[in-house]
Amino acid sequence: MIEHTLARHRLRVPALPATALFVCLAATPIRGQEERSVAPGQVVARVVSPTDTTQAYALYIPSNYVGTRSWPLLVIMDPEGQAVRALRPFQAEAERRGWIVISGYGTRANGLAGANVAAVNAMLSDASATFALDSRRIYLAGFSGTARIAWQFAAQLGDRVAGIYGAGAGGTALTRFTEPPPGVAFFGAAGSSDFNYDEMRGLEPWLEDHGVPHRLRFFKGGHEWPPAAVASEAVDWFELKAMQQGREPLREAFVDSLHQEDMIAADSLEAAGRPADALERYRQVLADYGPKAAEAQAAADRLATDPEVKKELERRRQEGYAFEDFMGRLNGWVAELAQSDVLPTPVAGIHILGLQTLEARASAPTVSPEEVASIQRRLSAAHLVLAFYQPRAFLKENQPAKALVVLDVAAVIRDDDPNAFVFRAEAEAALGDEGAALDALERAASLGAPVASFESDPYLQSLRGKGRFKSLVGGG
Repeated sequence: MIEHTLARHRLRVPALPATALFVCLAATPIRGQEERSVAPGQVVARVVSPTDTTQAYALYIPSNYVGTRSWPLLVIMDPEGQAVRALRPFQAEAERRGWIVISGYGTRANGLAGANVAAVNAMLSDASATFALDSRRIYLAGFSGTARIAWQFAAQLGDRVAGIYGAGAGGTALTRFTEPPPGVAFFGAAGSSDFNYDEMRGLEPWLEDHGVPHRLRFFKGGHEWPPAAVASEAVDWFELKAMQQGREPLREAFVDSLHQEDMIAADSLEAAGRPADALERYRQVLADYGPKAAEAQAAADRLATDPEVKKELERRRQEGYAFEDFMGRLNGWVAELAQSDVLPTPVAGIHILGLQTLEARASAPTVSPEEVASIQRRLSAAHLVLAFYQPRAFLKENQPAKALVVLDVAAVIRDDDPNAFVFRAEAEAALGDEGAALDALERAASLGAPVASFESDPYLQSLRGKGRFKSLVGGG
């Protein structure tokens, strides 16, 4: 892969605490930058940061870029550092609306906080030094854990952040501060079977109570970056909010066009037999266009009294309650296991969570697609806790037997997760059962786990001299 390097500028980046952002943004946009080794109008897969050579990112510059005007900047934080994959959905609309997009390789959802700080510092510093940025139109995009981090970064950056694009997560970071960042707009999105879907829906009352301009979009899918159509809608909506907040000159033709598109979308939902979704969309039109939205007001008033709409909205509320109840039982059982001096069997957890009942219900032919998606969200959330977060925690606490208990429960939900088998191998090795550990490692490898990582895994140290282990990693 060819690595590109931006023109080097003299920036002094001071040492900072791991949770602090140092933002090297000019008070006024820098003009007339001529030296760039990256070409506008195409995705540059890898740019090495001149201010921090440990950092790299993907970059997109609109084909009509010139240094004589200022440009919005979208900073993308993929939870696994998949920079190009995360950038692609935004590319077409960034070209159309004139946004610079930068996407880091160093961002992580489950890594050290300092990793994300370093990655974002490098992207902001380099972009500010190289391009003519609009210093009041920075947008932060995150998925899952990095969507939560975006709220913290926006609070640090203040008025310079105009919007947050939060995919697949929204709410838990809000407990870390009492007020949202002033002036920030939030576009949230989640898949219908995403285990954080209910979290995203539950975020809306908080957004409304705190006066945060927002739009939530739900798509058919799981825990993943939303499709390009949702990313494009987000960019257009952020353009609208920037005009309404005085960050961008008002373009009446653009606003009228967007208003018409939103009304067509709402009308189409109603025509397709989805009146509850149409009601949500009409209410979004009301929030976004105010006096222009008389037609949406009439439609929203009509649908709000429809008995079928009321029934569907109540069903959604009950789904949210069911998810909260399930997660409460899950967290309670895990907490009890963590504190117990007696090792329980996995059967207790399976029973408390009702896993077999849920799976049977999801397979029943008479169950609606909406209920199936609701069950899938609960099962996915449980699997994430039981096959990743909790076994990792138990291993760190030197409690490998408890790690095996939660992994056994997770296997009832899904028995093809390579990461779960790596954790199982680590736990078995810690307990001295080398045969079981190697069996689990071989299963993990067959499911796609990166065998190269086995060599450096400290939990697997006792296996390194074994013939099966050497054969597995290619050394035997």
